[in-house]
Amino acid sequence: MLFRSTNGGTSSSFCYGNINEITATTANFITPLVLDPNNALRLYAGASSLWRTDNARAASVTWSAVKPAIGSKISAVAVAPGNSNLVWVAHNDGRVFKSLNATAATPVWTAVDDNAALDPLPGRYVTRLAIDARDNNVVWLTFGGFASGNVRVTRDGGATWQDASGVGNRRLPDAPVNCIVVHPDDSNVVYIGTEVGVFASDDGGQHWSANNDGPNNAPVEQVTFEIGSRKLIAATLGRGLWTCLVQRPELSTFGTPCAGQVLPPRIDCDPLAPARIGQTMVWTGSALQPNAFAFLAMGLSNTAWSGGTLPTDLGFVGMPGCPLLVRPDTTPLAFADATGAVRYPFAIPSDSSYLGMVLFGQWIAQDPAANAQGLAVSAGLRVVVGR
Repeated sequence: MLFRSTNGGTSSSFCYGNINEITATTANFITPLVLDPNNALRLYAGASSLWRTDNARAASVTWSAVKPAIGSKISAVAVAPGNSNLVWVAHNDGRVFKSLNATAATPVWTAVDDNAALDPLPGRYVTRLAIDARDNNVVWLTFGGFASGNVRVTRDGGATWQDASGVGNRRLPDAPVNCIVVHPDDSNVVYIGTEVGVFASDDGGQHWSANNDGPNNAPVEQVTFEIGSRKLIAATLGRGLWTCLVQRPELSTFGTPCAGQVLPPRIDCDPLAPARIGQTMVWTGSALQPNAFAFLAMGLSNTAWSGGTLPTDLGFVGMPGCPLLVRPDTTPLAFADATGAVRYPFAIPSDSSYLGMVLFGQWIAQDPAANAQGLAVSAGLRVVVGR
């Protein structure tokens, strides 16, 4: 059954109008209901057929069947952000179709997976579809079932597919994936709801991590972003509704290393260990002297230090042309390996007040040929703590 509220949820009423597929034999217990993100009046409902209305706010909603039944109920529907004519539909048995003229009176549907000659995907229940807003050729698909490979992605409109369930100890558990959403600001960042909680990937599904401080490992039926904000909403089965302001960790370099250095030290942050509250970020360095020592100047400012301004030339300590870019609130010692790479882990407290905090870092590394002090500096790295 389809319901609609016109008063913010205080009450609701049926809105299935003339849809005649409203029984358990013709529609799933939970039917997919999708609003066109480009047109607030256009709504899709999946039963055995795909139904569409273009007057979702009318007093009496009328529907048209725009995709005929194929013998398997519709389990997922997605409309492309920015292109109402691109609609994907998936079925209980794993068949997947798309239309390039979905707003037409009689759209043309092309099989992406027909469980026959075209069969790139597992033949099991498709729980959700998500089309990337930045590139509509990128489509995410999730499966139910206690099996491996429950997240798949295509980057060429369905011609080829990759398993996006992760690798090694950063792979997803073999549990049903119920829902998926792509971060509005970063197409590589994806969130899923599973039977054992919420998982996130920062690198397009290569690695996944869980942070279930809220719903813990409860089944999550829906994840979505609040319209116009970066508030992630997770709806669970039995543990209520949870929200989280998802501020992404940010990185940007600034300043310059020592003047005249051909290969100065470089500073970065491990992309698999970014600056997140409650986790350990890892500062990294490269192009250091093999097996050399290095200090990480780390602080909360890149504008002032010891009553003066930054940057300041370190010529007064025998390092002319080398700028100090960061207030050295702390300067831990680390050692490079034989390849000249160095890592320094830094734990960020599990405290929401740290969200948005800005950290600054700069390597001061051993380099006997650099100057009288035998030290060289990298550029600076500005890090914004996220979650």
